[in-house]
Amino acid sequence: MLTGKAVDVDGKTRIGSVFIVNAKTSAEARAFYEAEPFYKAGVFEKVSVVGAMKSRWNPAAAATAEGKGLTPDN
Repeated sequence: MLTGKAVDVDGKTRIGSVFIVNAKTSAEARAFYEAEPFYKAGVFEKVSVVGAMKSRWNPAAAATAEGKGLTPDN
């Protein structure tokens, strides 16, 4: 997992938080954020879950189906 604050273009004004989580499914990602203490406390106005091609984070995975963003669903 990788976390950090999201900042505006001025590089100082905090506009949110970023969590990069290695989840196999959107349900797994949802379970992660629903268990997150700030989420449970109502701190987050909204939560967005998006996918990323693993080849961007792990160049060795680029040639694999997973690295190409392929899943059994597509």
